Amino acid sequence: MKTFEELSEKTLNVAQRRKQGLRMKALARSSAFQMKKKRSLMRIRDISKLQVIARKKVIQGIRDKFYKDYNNMSIPQKVKIDQNINQKYGAKIAKLTTKLVKELKGKEAARVKAVKDSMGNSK
Repeated sequence: MKTFEELSEKTLNVAQRRKQGLRMKALARSSAFQMKKKRSLMRIRDISKLQVIARKKVIQGIRDKFYKDYNNMSIPQKVKIDQNINQKYGAKIAKLTTKLVKELKGKEAARVKAVKDSMGNSK
C-alpha cells in the first residue's frame, strides 16, 4: 500500500494534472465530500501531513522570494524553476521544513479549537 507521502510527492505531467483536477472538481460538488472535508478539519493532522504542508509552504516562500513572477510563467518555465529550486535549495528546504513542522504542530490544537468553535457558532 502506498503511504501518504508517496502519493503527495508524486510528479504529474500536464495531462494527468488536468484529469485529476477535473475529477476533484466533480467530487468537490458532492455533499458527502464536503462533509468529509469539514470532519477532517476538526481532527489534528498527523506528522506526515504536517510535513507535506510545511514543505509546500517552504517551497512557496522560496518561489515568492526569488521568482516573483512565478504565477504568470508558462508551465515549462515553472517546471524548470522547480527543478532549480530543488537542486539549489534542497538542503535548506529540508532544514526549514523540520523547523516549520514544529511550529505547525504547536499551533495545531489551536487551529482545531478555532474550527470547532466556528462550526458550533454557525449551526
